[in-house]
Amino acid sequence: MASAKDFSAADVHVHPSGKWLYGSNRGHNSIVIYAIDATTGKLTLVGHETRSIDRPRNFHVDPSGKLLLVANQNAGTVTVFRIDQATGKLEMLGAPTPSGARPSFVGVLMLPGN
Repeated sequence: MASAKDFSAADVHVHPSGKWLYGSNRGHNSIVIYAIDATTGKLTLVGHETRSIDRPRNFHVDPSGKLLLVANQNAGTVTVFRIDQATGKLEMLGAPTPSGARPSFVGVLMLPGN
C-alpha cells in the first residue's frame, strides 16, 4: 500500500445525467462514486471501484453516460467500465487494453452519424 503522501486525486467528472460524481484516487488506485442529491446537491458515497485500476491518471465518462474509461498510468493500460444507469456503479468490460507507457489522457470522440 502506498504511503499517505502518495495519495492524490487526478480527475473529477459529473455523469451527464447529473446523478453521480466520479473521482480518481491515485495511491488508493480507485474511482470513487458518489450519488448527487437532485434537490440539495449533497454527495452520498456509493463506493470505490478498484478492479484493474493502477494509478489512474485520467478518466472519461462518454457523452452518452454509458461508459467510463480509465487511463492507468503505472500499468500502461486503459480499463473500460459500463456505468449502471440505476446505481452509478461500474461493471468492468473485459481485460484492460494496452495503451503504451504511462498514459495520461483518455477520451471518446463521437463521430457524426454514429
